[in-house]
Amino acid sequence: MKDKILVLPKFEAKEILIFGFLVNVLMFFPFFVHNQWITGPTINAALILMWRRYSLSQGIFWGMVPSIIALSRGLLPLFLAPIVPFIMVSNAILLIALNWGRKVNYFGSLFVAAMLKFAFLFVISRLIFASLLEPKILDKALIMMSWPQFITAFLGGLLAYGCIKLIKE
Repeated sequence: MKDKILVLPKFEAKEILIFGFLVNVLMFFPFFVHNQWITGPTINAALILMWRRYSLSQGIFWGMVPSIIALSRGLLPLFLAPIVPFIMVSNAILLIALNWGRKVNYFGSLFVAAMLKFAFLFVISRLIFASLLEPKILDKALIMMSWPQFITAFLGGLLAYGCIKLIKE
């Protein structure tokens, strides 16, 4: 009887490095940086790169990870726990909108996608937080889930565009 040899798919070192880097950014970056203006664009850029380099489903899957990790490790304030599933959905909205408009114009699609993410979180946070939080905390939560979401998503898209050009897809 002939020995059967297991043949593994060929992996390029560059792809392993890029994928590993993106996964590490999504999983560990929030541990080290606790600033929405740095973490937001970085995480959004990594999600967009996951989508562009691999697939929409990879991007959507990995879009769930940062919020889960941030909440489970205490990096996300506990009062934001009810909105975590909606943050995950907003990441999917960002990527789906970018995917939909990818052949038209990247920057126009990015603007629309960032606006959709912001609008979704803006409306949801008002619906959820208005009945759950006391006024002092409510204002802080509503600001975090409003216009900064548009800016961090848009900046993340610009950062991802620069990385795409650097990597030369």
